[in-house]
Amino acid sequence: MPVIGPSAAIAALKQITGLRLDPLGAYNFHVEIEGVLVGGFMEVRGLGARTDVLRYKEGGMNAGERVFPGRTSFTEIELVHGMTLSDSLYNWYADVIAGNIKRKNASVYMLSNLYIPLKWWNFMGAFPIAWTGPAFNAGQGGVAVETLRIAYETMDHPTLGI
Repeated sequence: MPVIGPSAAIAALKQITGLRLDPLGAYNFHVEIEGVLVGGFMEVRGLGARTDVLRYKEGGMNAGERVFPGRTSFTEIELVHGMTLSDSLYNWYADVIAGNIKRKNASVYMLSNLYIPLKWWNFMGAFPIAWTGPAFNAGQGGVAVETLRIAYETMDHPTLGI
């Protein structure tokens, strides 16, 4: 009796339903901080994690090394958006400058064309570590942009099970 593998099953499902599994667009997303949609962002940069590698040269094993996972660290993320009259993001950083650290949880949601969350990343224990204001140039008609860099303790990336 033939066995259908996952790739064949997905191909059959696509054929029957017309479902396409195209790569997801990086242009439709939103950011929440403490459950509040904090504004329209132009960019979110720096999603990432890295696990250190511990190497052990075992006696008698001359053809290589033992390799073990070490600590995992998470990259800082940058939130870039056009300035508005709201100073909520800058005020969060101003509190850090004043020594009043307010750790918050945040999420970045990747949305479908119908604004349905398809993937998301949750950041726990986040606080701002840098703020960059707009660059001014009277010869250009661009949007004033500010950037907030955020460090966080841990991240998770729940999946839909696909």
